[in-house]
Amino acid sequence: MPMKVFLVSRNDKVHYDEYDAFVVVARDEQEARLTHPDGRSRWNAGRGRWYDGEYEIGPRGTWPVDPGNLTVEEIGPAHPSQTPGVKLASFNAG
Repeated sequence: MPMKVFLVSRNDKVHYDEYDAFVVVARDEQEARLTHPDGRSRWNAGRGRWYDGEYEIGPRGTWPVDPGNLTVEEIGPAHPSQTPGVKLASFNAG
């Protein structure tokens, strides 16, 4: 399946020390939505939380707890040499 480039952005209020958006190469919208902008944390659907390795990221983490509260826009096809993952993230350092 060809990879695509997506812009993923928040729909809620952004505070200091939080991400507001990122660009990701993924197979589809769902994969893009379930990617964390830090590039390493993963969504655990069974627990409804983001995890950084074995540790849960709390509700005041750097990204919304609910991936359904994100806007995912397809930018276009990725170049065949692109690997999946976060390519650029916007972080509001405080």
